[in-house]
Amino acid sequence: MDDIARAKRGDPAALSRIISGHEAFVGRILWRFTRDRNDWESLVQDTFVEMCSSIRGFRSESSLERWLARIATRVGYRFWRQRSRDRSRVSQLSDDALRALAASQAPVEAAQLLHELLGRIDPPERLALVLVYIEGLSMSEAAARAGWSAGGMKMRVHRARQRLAEVARSCGIEPGDLQ
Repeated sequence: MDDIARAKRGDPAALSRIISGHEAFVGRILWRFTRDRNDWESLVQDTFVEMCSSIRGFRSESSLERWLARIATRVGYRFWRQRSRDRSRVSQLSDDALRALAASQAPVEAAQLLHELLGRIDPPERLALVLVYIEGLSMSEAAARAGWSAGGMKMRVHRARQRLAEVARSCGIEPGDLQ
C-alpha cells in the first residue's frame, strides 16, 4: 500500500512522508507569493494543513504534485487577497528605490523589482502573470491551477500585462526596461 492510500486511512507516518517529500516543491511555489520568510513558512504550513484535511478527497486522477500545486496556489492567492485588503501591511519600496533596482543588472535586484511591481497590481492579475510568465504554465494549465476558465485566464493575462506596464511607468520605469 502506498503512502497516499495510507494517508487516506489516517496514517500519520504516511502523511509525514508525503509532507517531507514535497516540502521543497511546495516551498518553491509559495516563494512566488511572498519574500518574507515568516509569511512563507506560514503559507507552506497552511498548504500542508489543507492537504491533510482534504487528503481523503484526493482521487489520484492527476499527480500528487499537481494537486499540491493547486492547493499551494489557492493558499498563496488567499494570502495576496488578505494583504491587498490591508494595504498598511504591504511593504512597498519608494519609486526612487524601484528605479535603482531597474537600473541594476543583478538577477537578485531584478527579481525584487518584479516582486515589488507585481505587488502593486490586483491579486487576480498578479496570479495570472505569475502562473503564465514565472511558473511557465500554458494558459490552460494556469487556468486549471487557478480554478478559472481558459478564456478568463487569457483575459486576465492581457489586462495584467497592461496594468503592470502602467504601474512601471507610474514609477518612472519604462516597461521595456523590465525585459
